[in-house]
Amino acid sequence: MATLSPKRRRLDNRHNRFDFFDIYKLWQIRFMTSFIMVSCNAYCLSSVFYMFFYSQQVCLSVALESILSCTFLENG
Repeated sequence: MATLSPKRRRLDNRHNRFDFFDIYKLWQIRFMTSFIMVSCNAYCLSSVFYMFFYSQQVCLSVALESILSCTFLENG
């Protein structure tokens, strides 16, 4: 079994630590991008739902207004 010299072992340790740091940075970047994407998607979905419910409310109010005006015209 071959043993590594102290200098070689030091280089290997530094290389392993560098790999770990790279993986950590990649994970951090991936987490940040996924967080940004999720927040953007949530904002888009909330705005779409807001527009949908607002349009439904407008349609309901217009429909109620037309029904009320029709009943008032029939009764009047």
